[in-house]
Amino acid sequence: MTTATASPAAASATKRAPAKRTPAKRTPAKKAPAAPEAPTVETSAPAKAAKKSPSKKKRKDAPAANCLGSLIDDTLEILDDIIDVAGKVEKKARKGAKRTADAVRPSKKDVDGIREQIEEIGKQARKLAKLSK
Repeated sequence: MTTATASPAAASATKRAPAKRTPAKRTPAKKAPAAPEAPTVETSAPAKAAKKSPSKKKRKDAPAANCLGSLIDDTLEILDDIIDVAGKVEKKARKGAKRTADAVRPSKKDVDGIREQIEEIGKQARKLAKLSK
């Protein structure tokens, strides 16, 4: 305190150790009115079973849940892939069947040629029938 304008109280405050801060008090949030509790029934179960912490149970079940979850996700992905492949195979089978049907189905030219042959055979049969009388 080398300044002449500083008060003696300010000089003594700078020499003191800093005071510890106390945490600010929080006001509790307003809760909804509690529902009336149902009457409890005494059971013969030991009290230890009722005192299990649900958070510990969650921690124990978490790896199993993660494993099952990943197993289900992988299975769904495999099924989606199988469905996609089956759809592609079905489309290819339909195209192949259509090509085969088109190859086996006679063209209009072939049908007309067969009709002409049938007419010629019919004429020859009538001629032979006339000769045999």
